[in-house]
Amino acid sequence: MGKKRRQYSSEFKLEAVRFFESGNLPASQVARDLGIDPGRLRVWCRDFKKNGQQAFPGSGTDAGVDAELKRLQREVAQLKKERDYL
Repeated sequence: MGKKRRQYSSEFKLEAVRFFESGNLPASQVARDLGIDPGRLRVWCRDFKKNGQQAFPGSGTDAGVDAELKRLQREVAQLKKERDYL
């Protein structure tokens, strides 16, 4: 039976790339600190340079859409409370 493939969130990938690019540490050290393979970090950096913030879309809905949905749900809940109070 093979290993189960680890999946990383878009936020984790972006933070890993930013951490690597902001410091003076080699990719191997940064990858070791984060518990990932150095080759994987290099691929993420290459993808980020090529595609920017859209480099890691994830599998499923867009994070921006999710954030907007949650914001709107909070707003609706607040408006219902205000309406019920009146």
